Amino acid sequence: MIKDLEAAIVRCMKELESQGFEVTYLQPDETGTVTLAALKEALRKDTILVSIMMVNNEVGSVMPITQMAKLTHRICPDAFFHTDAVQGFLKVDFTPARLGVDFMAVSAHKIHAPKGIGAMYVRKGIKLPPMILGGGQENGLRSGTEATAQMAAFAVAAREGKAHLKENLAR
Repeated sequence: MIKDLEAAIVRCMKELESQGFEVTYLQPDETGTVTLAALKEALRKDTILVSIMMVNNEVGSVMPITQMAKLTHRICPDAFFHTDAVQGFLKVDFTPARLGVDFMAVSAHKIHAPKGIGAMYVRKGIKLPPMILGGGQENGLRSGTEATAQMAAFAVAAREGKAHLKENLAR
């Protein structure tokens, strides 16, 4: 499983480690779930970021993200909570606000839209520095030509997925 996670989360954490941050990695239990107890044990007063996959990409276990975000914010009020919701987008019924997350990532190709496009939810009030400086596209966060056709296809796939969410969840 670590190999699949390498690009999505572990590489980012390795980069933070190279910058001097201390990173704690939690192992899922035999059902593929990171438990609330494991998260609680790992949280420290100096924790600044928690990142948890919403749905285990190998066995489909759904993490208790709402409870995890609440726990994190209660124990570490200054920490940010991120969920990689790529596997759960339009397969699990949620909104970022109901989850209580600060950041959430989704990917278009998991809902039958083109590869190479996705979205990042950032809770209102959080200010991020630009990833790429330049012309100020994407609200000044990432400059450069936007992939308009891919974005439109992602929007259509999301709209279709949402329209059929109840029947897809039942299946």
